[in-house]
Amino acid sequence: TVCALCVCVCTLSLSLCVCVCVCVCSVYSLRIDCVYTLHLCTVCALCVCSLCSICVLLSLCALCVRSLSMCFLCALCICALCICALCVPFFWHSSAVPDYIDRAFQLAHTADKTAKLFYNDYNAEAVNAKSDAIYSMVKEMKDKGIPIDGVGLQAHFQMNVNNHEDKDVDTKAFSKQHRHVETDQPQDDKSERKDARHLQLEGLKLRSQVPSNWSTITENIKRFIDLGLEVHITELDIKVTGSADTQKKEAAEADAYKNMAQACLKFAPKCRSLEVWGFVDKYSWISREFLPDIYDTNYKPKPAFFSVASALNSSFLHHI
Repeated sequence: TVCALCVCVCTLSLSLCVCVCVCVCSVYSLRIDCVYTLHLCTVCALCVCSLCSICVLLSLCALCVRSLSMCFLCALCICALCICALCVPFFWHSSAVPDYIDRAFQLAHTADKTAKLFYNDYNAEAVNAKSDAIYSMVKEMKDKGIPIDGVGLQAHFQMNVNNHEDKDVDTKAFSKQHRHVETDQPQDDKSERKDARHLQLEGLKLRSQVPSNWSTITENIKRFIDLGLEVHITELDIKVTGSADTQKKEAAEADAYKNMAQACLKFAPKCRSLEVWGFVDKYSWISREFLPDIYDTNYKPKPAFFSVASALNSSFLHHI
């Protein structure tokens, strides 16, 4: 009886510790935007909840029959299930369905042959390691005859707007990011680039810095179009931080919105959709203090609205 009680208490304590660790890891994975870690934590959390229930039931059975062997069986079951829980994500991504993206597109096309199928992703607006991997993936899909019609670039940007006396780190941060990407590229032409399926899981940040040179955006859009794909800007918003006043921040934001619109319109009609992620700061998915959308909290159009409208009007007049 004493042994059974000890096993019950120790196992429940261990389960509680695991639950706490899973919660901490989940919060951390959300902060670093690591999809793979989040998947792993989700699976572990579900398994731990099940294990707690099994642990209590088996331990109670052990107390009832006063059987030490039942206690050992309880511990063995918990260890086995924990191992299985840890192996599930690795098994899924490595061996179970290695071509799950291809199969998803094929099944979607089978279900509706008239639907346009897009691969949509974040932090791939400019030419960088991730957009290179996505380019390689969709090119391979086209070469294999996988039905894919276009690529969606989410365009969640951020920018830092400071007063003149403050140091503006925005353009330097972007330049540093791209220098890092360039030096990380393999020098050997025969070496393989990382596949987008794996690069997606490496915890890249959700938001890209607003570039100081928008040619990197247009170059990226062009190479996808050259593959015979459409390009959509699917979730445009801009998080504005810094010490500047609201008027200066909104003016800088308006320029960024206009530049993004012009980058897409340059390739119209192949870049045929420019969508904003929400339209009013009041209900943005990020805090309204960051001024992310084209309308303010009172539903009044901001300078960003008029800058996008100006880009659209100029493009329309140019094509008449």
